[in-house]
This record gives sequence, C-alpha cells and structure tokens, in this order.
Amino acid sequence: MANTFLQVRFIDFYLLLLTKIHTKDIKKGPICHSRNLFLYRPGIHHLFHSLYIAIEFSKIQNEYEVCILNTGLDMHKIIKPEIKRHNAKINYINRSILFSVLNKAYTNIIKLNKDIIRESDVILTASWGIPRYLQRYNLRDRFVIFTRHGANIGDNEYDKGLTEYDCVFITSKKMYVQLMELSILKNLKSYLKIDYCKFDYLFNNPGLKVNLFDNNLPVILYNPHFQKHRSSFYKDGEKIVNAILKSNKYNIILSPHPLINKWHFFKRIKLHFPKSDKLIKDWSSIHQVNFDYMRKADIYLGDTSSSIYEWLYFNKPMILYDSHNVDWKNIPFYKFWNWGYVVNNPEDLMDRLDRSMNGSDPFKKVRLETKNYIFGDIDGKASYRSALKLYNYLKEKNI
Repeated sequence: MANTFLQVRFIDFYLLLLTKIHTKDIKKGPICHSRNLFLYRPGIHHLFHSLYIAIEFSKIQNEYEVCILNTGLDMHKIIKPEIKRHNAKINYINRSILFSVLNKAYTNIIKLNKDIIRESDVILTASWGIPRYLQRYNLRDRFVIFTRHGANIGDNEYDKGLTEYDCVFITSKKMYVQLMELSILKNLKSYLKIDYCKFDYLFNNPGLKVNLFDNNLPVILYNPHFQKHRSSFYKDGEKIVNAILKSNKYNIILSPHPLINKWHFFKRIKLHFPKSDKLIKDWSSIHQVNFDYMRKADIYLGDTSSSIYEWLYFNKPMILYDSHNVDWKNIPFYKFWNWGYVVNNPEDLMDRLDRSMNGSDPFKKVRLETKNYIFGDIDGKASYRSALKLYNYLKEKNI
C-alpha cells in the first residue's frame, strides 16, 4: 500500500452528502445525487465513526437524500454490505475501482467528483482541510460538517483548522472540555455534541468467532501511533516484539495505526519482525479498527494512539511504552498514561506484563471512572441519537 496519501475511514474517500429533496424531486422518484454527502477519503480508521450515523439518518427522515461517495476498495467491502444489512435508504456512489489507479490526493478526489459535490447541500467528512480544497474548485458554498474521529484532542496543528468548518461534531465530554481549555470552542462557527458512535459497531457485529492463535496463551495487542516523535514503533518496535516472543509466555498482535503503512511505508519495511505462530502482523485491515483485536486481546500495549480511549470500554490492563523520555506527568496531553503502567525498556515491559496477567492491575478503577466520564452509557444507539440531532440541527439552520 502506498505511503504518500491520507486515508479516511469512510471508505478511502468517504463523503456523506445530504440533499434536500424538493416536491418536484419526489414526483420524479429518487434523484441521482444526494445533497447530504458523506465523504470518505482513503483511511479506514475513520469509517465506523460516522457510517452508522449515515445509515440511521437515512432511516429517520424523508426530507434529505443521503449519499455516500467512496473512493476506496477496502471500504467498499464494508459499506455496501452494511447498507444492505440495515436496509438503509442511501445513494451509494462507489468510485473505488477508478481511484485504485488514480492519485488519491484531496485535490484530485474533489476535482474528479465536482459534479456530485455540486449537487449536494451538506458535506460530512472526517478529513482535514476539505473546506480549502472545496474553495479551490468554487464549491465552498456547501455546508461542511467535520465528523472527526477519536475521543481526544491532540496538541497538534490540525485542531486549529476546525474553525474552517461550518459545524464540528464533538464526540465526548472530554473533547468538549479540551476545546474550551484550548480556546478553540469559542471560535468554532458552530458545533454539535454527539455520542461516540463507533461503539455501535460492537452492538451490530458479533466479532471474530475463530481463534487467532493455536494456543491458550494471553494475547497482547501492540498498537503504536504513526507520529514518529511520539510512537514507540520506529525506535523500539523490534525490541518490544522480540522480547515478548522470546519469553514464550504471550501471543502478540502487531497492529499499528494504519497511517504507518500509508505515510511511513519505507520506514516500516526497514524494520524486521520474525515469523512466529505467536505473532500476527496487520498493517491495514479492517480488524485494526473494528474492535476485533480488542475483543480478543488481554492486554493493550501502546503509546499515544487515541485507540486507548476505545480500550476503556473493555477495561482490561494497558501498558504505555515511552520511547522518548517524555516528562509525561507534566504534559496534559499524556493524562491517559495514568490508566496503566508506563515503561521505557523491554525488561520493565516484561515485568509489567507478568504483573498484569497475575492480577496486579491498580488502574482498573480509574479506567472505569474515566470511561463513564468520557462516554457515559454505551448502549448501541449513539448513531440513532446523533442522526436525530443532525436532522434537528439542519432543520433549525434551514438547510
């Protein structure tokens, strides 16, 4: 898989387009393009944060047509069956075969889908910078909603771009507080507080029924982030995996952020991980992002991926690996490192793994309290409530 272009988990380029259906359109039957467009660009890690919102939105009302514009082959395999399974009224435009051979840069995707976007009233996307690219092709008069992904705000430059969007989804109580503390909330054009919809996948899908390994050893999910200045993968990934395998005590799923394979492919292939029946290496499959590995794992091993917040749902032990000697106790971004053991070398890692599997998990209570604070009740109906909020919001704005 190429490492140069961004991916969004709404099927390679996944746009959700919403189109207001007028009386004349209803008489003619379904219109060709929707004006509420869910836009997904290559990046499967965004998909389940909004797919079920699109599905539920299509089912609760008849005033807007819902369109999903997809440019990714991997996401096509997910979106089409989910639309059918839920009997959703969605105009699905699949351009994944075309874009499997074309450059998937934002400018190219917007340029080659201008006509579809032009027919849309509302564009929903988890991709950064979309308003600027729409402006380039005189399409910025569309109402653009940022659906984002994850439950946490990082300390990066991206979040300063939130003010470009006409509306921003805020997916957790923690995110709302962070946006206030960073003085971003007051500068947003508008926002909509919704629930964390990705958890709905757990209620819609049973997960893997097969065993991943041919033994009964505990399973470690190693999930490093893609950013080089924070990730443990590039500097210590080989040592971490080798130490775990050498112990013969554990299975390990090496499942880094998909953007490692997308943006840092050549750095990734320079690292060497041994073949072992106790090791699964997954660089870019759906199992990385649909909770399959989390369901199977006994311990989460990571660094700064926001997947840590999703691991809270399972309330199983976590270990954070510090490859950069971070003064993490004095940096607000690293507050989630208080939810598990923090280590910075393979020896301490193995000690903490053994402790965790022997029942020593002093962080269980704080993880449960944090989960309840951030997400509240998780009941599988978050997407329905969020779709209803979106509908009421659009009606109030007269869009």
